[in-house]
Amino acid sequence: VLGTPAVLYDISGVVNTEFHWIEVGVILLIYVLLMLVLGSYFTPIRSLATIMMGVVWTLGVLQLIFGDEVTWLIPLILLVICLGLGMDYDILLTTRIREGKVRGMSNDIAIRDSLMRSGGIITLCGLIMGGTFLTLLLSGSVMLKEIGFALGFAILLDSLIVVPYVVPALMHLMGDWSWKGPKFLQRRSEGQS
Repeated sequence: VLGTPAVLYDISGVVNTEFHWIEVGVILLIYVLLMLVLGSYFTPIRSLATIMMGVVWTLGVLQLIFGDEVTWLIPLILLVICLGLGMDYDILLTTRIREGKVRGMSNDIAIRDSLMRSGGIITLCGLIMGGTFLTLLLSGSVMLKEIGFALGFAILLDSLIVVPYVVPALMHLMGDWSWKGPKFLQRRSEGQS
């Protein structure tokens, strides 16, 4: 069998087999970088879990709306872009909480302060980025509609629900466990304040 359908079928097979390695690689890289930046073992796990939660919810809603015809490339695009963009919003809030803790605030006061200082910025950025992706729904191409919906929905979900509500709630529940990490990273973080 020759032609574009055969080539696309072969490409989708390669992507599907390599997707798991890409997924694991991206998650490990982000975990290590966040651990080094935040000086914590558990906050990077919470960050990755909340972003993956948004990706899973988005894939579920995408399947409900577009049915079984969802393009095979969408999960890979969604994962990589959402890990990047969602992590930006999460890191902005989390580093503000960390700054408050280093300045001597209690965990809950640091969370409240960071939400007041960063919540509006995160919401505005999410509305702009999500709205921009949702304009792809005006396309005649089903694949562009799927990409636009998936990315727009995921970013709006992350910036309007996950980061301003789920992340602070989990940070509150984790308490001081949010900041447990290697001693050398703890000293470095405290020395920078």
